[in-house]
This record gives sequence, structure tokens and C-alpha cells, in this order.
Amino acid sequence: MTHIDVKRNGVGQIIECHFQGHAGAAPYGEDIVCAAISMLSQTSILGLHEVAQQAMEYQMEDGELHILLSEPINESGQAILETMLLGIKNVADQYSDFVRVSEQ
Repeated sequence: MTHIDVKRNGVGQIIECHFQGHAGAAPYGEDIVCAAISMLSQTSILGLHEVAQQAMEYQMEDGELHILLSEPINESGQAILETMLLGIKNVADQYSDFVRVSEQ
């Protein structure tokens, strides 16, 4: 199962996302659930960097992805992350046996 943990700051802005685990909906390399989550997260990183020019750090290691935004948090970056989260929640609704999302 893929677990996505989203952390928000005191004013509700997404400041951190952590992705871990393989969905297990199909064999490795054929799993459309993992592919969807991977594309949403990686496209969001590109958007944060190239479009929003949001200061951030990210790390991909051993099948895990961690995204951490740096201050100041900008509006464009938030729009990208909120859109990513909408997509991830949609996937989680359709494939609830394979994806879990938690927000703090």
C-alpha cells in the first residue's frame, strides 16, 4: 500500500509531503495506481520548481519521496500542491485498498 502523509502549517498551507510504499495493485512496472501517484508527485515537483519557483527540498530514496517547502510559501506553489492532493485523493477514492492519505 502507498501511504501519503501531508503536513500543513498553522494557516493551512501544505508545507510537507511524504510518499512511501508500493500500491501493490499489479506487478511492479504494471501498477497503474503507483504510476498515477508517481506522475502526480513528480509533476508537482517540476511545477514547484519551474512554474511557482517555490523554495523547497525533495529527496527520492528507496521508493520513498519527501517534499519539504521552505519559507516563504508562495500562492502558486500552494495551488500546485492542492491540485496534486486533489488528484491523489481521487486515486485514493477509486483505489482505497492500495492508497492511504493522511493530513495533519
